[in-house]
Order: sequence, then C-alpha cells, then structure tokens
Amino acid sequence: MTEVVREALRYTDLAIFGYFIALNSSYLVLIALAGLEFGRHLRRIPFAGADDVPQPRGPCRCR
Repeated sequence: MTEVVREALRYTDLAIFGYFIALNSSYLVLIALAGLEFGRHLRRIPFAGADDVPQPRGPCRCR
C-alpha cells in the first residue's frame, strides 16, 4: 500500500514540475518577445519625426 502511495506522489511531483516548467517557459518567451519589440522601438525613435514638429517661438498665447 505504501508503495502505491509513493508512486502516486512521484507522478504527481513530476506533473507539477512539468506544469511549472511549461508556465515559466511561456513567461520567458513573452519576456524575450517584449525585449525584441522594445529594441525595435528604440531603433525607430530617431526616425519618429519629433524634430519636424514646429516649436513655439514666443510666449504661449493659448488663452
């Protein structure tokens, strides 16, 4: 009887371990994809056209 319980616990341990490996691997993939997208974003900043936006030449007369 104790051998059956021991084997059941061993398989349960392996299933839980596999679940956490799969979950953490998916998080790692998402972080890597976000890092790649952030790198692309940083490379595009100089070409965003922010320097083409006209700047005010005097005090603001908004009112």
